[in-house]
Amino acid sequence: MSMKKFLYSVAEDLWQRYGEQVSSLTIVLPNNRTRIFLIDALSAIADRPIWGPSYISIDSLMTDASGLGRIERIVALTELYKIYCRHGHANESFDNFYHWGEVLLNDFDAVDKYMVDARMLFANVADLKALSRDNSYLTDEQVEAIQRFCNTFAPDKTPSEHQQRFLSVWDTLWPIYSEFTTLLESRGVGYSGLIYRRAAERIRKGEDVISDGRYVVVGFNALSTSEKVLFDALQTRFDADFYWDYDDYYVNNEGQEAGLFVRENLRRYAPPASFRPESSAFALPKRVNVVSTASDSLQCKYAAEFVEDVARTTGQKPDKRTAIVLTDEGLLSPLLYSLPSEVEGHGGVEYNVTMGYPLKATLAYSFVERLLQLQHRVRLQKNGRVLFYHSDVEGLLVHPYLVAIDRKGCSEIRHKVIKQGRIYIDTEIFAELHPIIKAVFTIHADMGQVGDYVNEILSLVMRVDLENESKESRALRRECFGLIMEGVEKCTRSLVECEVEMKFSTYISLLRRVLQTIRIPYKGEPLSGVQVMGILETRNLDFDNVLLLSMNDDNFPSGRINEISFIPYNLRFGYGLPTIKETEGVYAYYFYRLIQRAERVDMAYCSVATERSSGEQSRYIYQLDFESGHGLVRIDKGLSVNLSNTEPKCVEKDAEVMRRLERFLTGGDKRLSPSAYNNYLDCPLKFYFRSVAEIKPEDEIDEEVSESLFGTIFHRTMEILYTPLIGKENPQALIAELINSEKVHQAIVEAITIDYFAGEKVPEEEYGGSLMVVRDAIERYVNNSVLTYDSTRQEQFKILALEYSMETDFEFAEGKAIRFFGNSDRLDLVDGRVKVIDYKTGKVHLDFSGIDALFSRTSQESVGAVTQTFVYSMMAARLQRQGVLKEGHGVFPALYYVRHMNNPQYMALLNDGSAKCHVESYEDYADSFESALAQSLSTLFDSSVPFEPTDDLNKCKYCDFVRLCNRCSNDD
Repeated sequence: MSMKKFLYSVAEDLWQRYGEQVSSLTIVLPNNRTRIFLIDALSAIADRPIWGPSYISIDSLMTDASGLGRIERIVALTELYKIYCRHGHANESFDNFYHWGEVLLNDFDAVDKYMVDARMLFANVADLKALSRDNSYLTDEQVEAIQRFCNTFAPDKTPSEHQQRFLSVWDTLWPIYSEFTTLLESRGVGYSGLIYRRAAERIRKGEDVISDGRYVVVGFNALSTSEKVLFDALQTRFDADFYWDYDDYYVNNEGQEAGLFVRENLRRYAPPASFRPESSAFALPKRVNVVSTASDSLQCKYAAEFVEDVARTTGQKPDKRTAIVLTDEGLLSPLLYSLPSEVEGHGGVEYNVTMGYPLKATLAYSFVERLLQLQHRVRLQKNGRVLFYHSDVEGLLVHPYLVAIDRKGCSEIRHKVIKQGRIYIDTEIFAELHPIIKAVFTIHADMGQVGDYVNEILSLVMRVDLENESKESRALRRECFGLIMEGVEKCTRSLVECEVEMKFSTYISLLRRVLQTIRIPYKGEPLSGVQVMGILETRNLDFDNVLLLSMNDDNFPSGRINEISFIPYNLRFGYGLPTIKETEGVYAYYFYRLIQRAERVDMAYCSVATERSSGEQSRYIYQLDFESGHGLVRIDKGLSVNLSNTEPKCVEKDAEVMRRLERFLTGGDKRLSPSAYNNYLDCPLKFYFRSVAEIKPEDEIDEEVSESLFGTIFHRTMEILYTPLIGKENPQALIAELINSEKVHQAIVEAITIDYFAGEKVPEEEYGGSLMVVRDAIERYVNNSVLTYDSTRQEQFKILALEYSMETDFEFAEGKAIRFFGNSDRLDLVDGRVKVIDYKTGKVHLDFSGIDALFSRTSQESVGAVTQTFVYSMMAARLQRQGVLKEGHGVFPALYYVRHMNNPQYMALLNDGSAKCHVESYEDYADSFESALAQSLSTLFDSSVPFEPTDDLNKCKYCDFVRLCNRCSNDD
């Protein structure tokens, strides 16, 4: 049977003492949820309809008493910044000040709520030493703490650089604080701490700022000095009643931090003698489960098990007596997807979510985030052209809102953007799209414009009925849009009116901060169903069954007690400001108070260390285990891992596969490139995926210059430089003139324009850092490697062709021939023979251990470049015999590894390790190479030999198809 709840005990005592006169009471509460449950308790106790009491929050009471309105946070920050600059910090931009301004506001808030003498606290260090002697209101321990701080800056010590920076700010804090608070009061506004301080000061003076009446104070814990002033007045002037929620377990134990504040509250504001709460409930038997999980998602799945188990063990449908408490509100979204809509034997389960859904988790916010990023990274050219960053454009073109408006147009433009490979996209490309999408891709360069732009786009999209959108989704979208538009308007107006110069990026950050704090309230019956709530919302509420999620020590309580402050610990302690000890006491109270009357308590945490968490359970779990006397049941919810060895995938060559494969044979509609054949030698399964099944990795624009793009730009540069030299006899002198010339630089810029910017001319000063590095590296390789090598170490040669297109048939079995096709980087005529040159920008691989090693599946050599060059040489030799390639008699392969050609010992010829010689003639290897090639191709077209994955796992690391062949699951 459930024990009596705290709020029920309060309602029972009030009814017994006042009866129907409870309507004359004004009840002061810490939050609105307490009010709802207290009304419910009174309704259950009263035996007839009555007028209820009045309810007021302490925040409203203090605001009324202060005579001040509440200032918006952003406005407070900007006004504080102006004053900060006037006191010796004029060289600090608002962008740099913003974070520290938040810290400073928090410090001022604490100073005021605890009514500390700010002049004394923020005095310079020399004055602090004198002030510490005026200790009539300080304890000996506090005086000692202040002196320890002062001794850090002894006169005989030279302050460190860190101390000097601290002093430069600290010595201005009193005048900043004084001017700031004076300014706010002159405008009739204040931040929370200033409001509390002024209210307390007026109460102390005896001003008539509290309405007459009988007050009842219910369920508070940690009280600031200003709150104590209020409660003192309520007690002495209005004979207020005070009700405190506690348990003997932690109140009677001085070492228990959970009772830190309640012990003082009970002494200072004694509850009515008639009040008899359940104060020894913690010691009663409880079912306590500690659940370790392998991930946050498993915590959410356990929550579903918890709800079902509550129904099973109690025999009742879970209701308001059951709570799921999130110490990390980021789990709300996955939790809601995990909770069961019904339980066996009891039908549907209702849930009351009290937290509000975070706006930042909605599709609407992601859309606004895309709009802000689009405007943040836009470029306005000198000629008036507007360029948008490619990832921002792609992100919007695939966003469900725009896709639903114009699916075909978005798809076509996105593919066009990817195909062109442009990093920055001209607005002309959007000319034929839907008017709303055209409006999205327009430039807005300042704060006021961007705010109007975001709201205009949202209002346009709000009026459109999106494709396949349900009525509920449409209503949610419009509600989200309304909240966003209100937040944008409020933030932008405040910042414009403050007239503070700030970077556009800072405005975007501030706007994001405002929007990310907005929560969408859930509409439901607050007293019905399982309660899903945050830890702060559990104050004063009791439940029979409680599940706490994310009970990691990094999260509960540690993440809440490490606050940044300008006020050092010794001074915080010395002047009575809250320190880590007090903050720990607050959260310990929340925890123990929540579970003290529960019959079942489950605590789940993620036991796997991640970037966010160490995987350590909360210290509260340890305390329960070692101090409480309750036996903890440990439950491990790990991942279900299939330990069986999943073999990599193989593809049998059935009739359909053979039909596709035979398209490469002579007469078919496909040709085999040397690089594609290299894929087959590297990994037959990779060849199948790419060339037979024609599966392509998802297209994307490579923002950084990848290795392949680096090679493409280099090849293009050499083509531009050497095209004028084609056919010239012995061009060494002309090549030498190119070294370090402007022509080289211009050729590289032209290549970058073609291959990186897709033909768009971008000034070099607008190149990103990585692109400038690439430009300089290619310039170095061209000048110091290729041009120097060709001008000094080549004799009697002529450039025949660049990017030479070759196509030839190769018969590998009787009646079967395959058509090879490819572009050779360069053909030279040297001593009457054609030199087939392939440029390479990677590591040197000129050596091979004979022809058999080129086709071996077990070889560990990196021979792909060698094999590819041999294939090109074979094609060139055949074209010579056919009279297509008319120059030269004979062929030999060469590899230009451009990163190493500046080495005087470098030779571009292939090196046959088995014969211990260089390959100076393809003809010497033609028979053995073509025989091995024919055998390899016969295997490729053998229907009984499946496409199998490579045995060399190093080749799988960067393969596009690693997940398709099960390598991922075996070897991650």
